[in-house]
Amino acid sequence: MERNIFPPKELAQDTRLPTATSDASQRSGAGSEHQPATAMDDVPLAITLSRDALADLASRFFAAVDRRDLDSVVALFAPDATLTVQTEPRAVHAGAARIRDMFARFMASSTSMAHIVTGVVVDVDGRRVATQQRYSGTLADETVNDMCNCNFFDVGPDGRFTNVVIWMGGGSPLK
Repeated sequence: MERNIFPPKELAQDTRLPTATSDASQRSGAGSEHQPATAMDDVPLAITLSRDALADLASRFFAAVDRRDLDSVVALFAPDATLTVQTEPRAVHAGAARIRDMFARFMASSTSMAHIVTGVVVDVDGRRVATQQRYSGTLADETVNDMCNCNFFDVGPDGRFTNVVIWMGGGSPLK
């Protein structure tokens, strides 16, 4: 039985990342005396993500790809993230700029695409998400793709992808 984990349309289009507040921002509320910042105020806070929040990151990724919303796709990646396509031709895209370029080429070369997620496994403690999905799409050269794929997402302390690995059940349309 296929399971589509895409959230409702209004949530799927929400590209905001989870946020956290520091002690310094909580101390500087209206009517309170400003207290000096400490060295710890500059340390990024790790965001605690639930199973549902981690699965939602993957859902938002596929929804943004299918909408061809390049900015929303790239916003889900840390600046130093790596995306690896394991299917031939194997490709490694290191850094948000190269990941953006790869998705821009893919989106420009596609006339249609849809990802239907059929399975999700979440490792909350390891901040990892694995998805199995059906990808159907047509490229500008009229190549039709209909394949079963798996993605593996590692999520950093700020709630963005640090590493994504993609396995495809057919030739890769990602170059």
